[in-house]
Amino acid sequence: RVHGVRGTGTWSEALSADGTPRVPDADDETSFRCAVVQVVREARDIVSLYLRPSNGAQGAFHPRAHGFAAGQHVRVFLPDGLGSRTFSLSSSPLDDEWRVTVRRTGGRGTEFIHDRLTVEGAQVRVSAHPEGLFVLPHSHTSRHEADATHPLRPLVLIGGGVGVTPLVAMLRHIVAVGASARGRVLFVQAARTAVDRPFSMELAVLAASGGVQLVRVLSAPEPTAVLGRDFDICGRLEGAIFSAVLDSWLDAEFFLCGPEGLMSSLRHELRS
Repeated sequence: RVHGVRGTGTWSEALSADGTPRVPDADDETSFRCAVVQVVREARDIVSLYLRPSNGAQGAFHPRAHGFAAGQHVRVFLPDGLGSRTFSLSSSPLDDEWRVTVRRTGGRGTEFIHDRLTVEGAQVRVSAHPEGLFVLPHSHTSRHEADATHPLRPLVLIGGGVGVTPLVAMLRHIVAVGASARGRVLFVQAARTAVDRPFSMELAVLAASGGVQLVRVLSAPEPTAVLGRDFDICGRLEGAIFSAVLDSWLDAEFFLCGPEGLMSSLRHELRS
């Protein structure tokens, strides 16, 4: 079984009926104002913002009170007529903050986020209820609901570029509740170079602590990158490389997220 997603949100979704940007003015049941409490540079042109509700926003709001499933996204509302953008949460439903991870694309929205919001204390309005169907089963709760009648299948998470973001949320949740409850888990991360690859250290720590198999694939590693230390496979995740990595996992449930080219290639390989 394969689940895949290339991206979330479009300009049409960010506009109201008359074509103007739909940005809430005050806290309500749909959105609240957050403060950036931590900024982490994940890779070249990729940054993570850790968000907590500002003082007084939604009273006693706590991220876990607005439960979500690992893999879902939130809408970030931008000022100055920039409308809104949707970003997958890279945090687990069990984490204390919401974390969004944003790649600088050259568009006005991501330029604003990188230039104006990457400061602790910066304020931003966020939708109150994460959405999306690209989710890890049973991650609304703190325990996997597996039993002999409904066993969980082995799990393969494959992410390319910043598309790895929702999969990181899934892996964080798996490790937090105990990977042994999930069964076999393989996490494959594809990127062009090591400096373009986000979450390198975090994924290594999660995989080691959770007994998860991690495979790092670089299509064009820089000369300073060392095989075995900085990456595991050189090339594209297709053909012989795909078979070598995934032949023993074809009975698994697959979650795929990344650029359209990677997604098309992976779908072709899985069908064949």
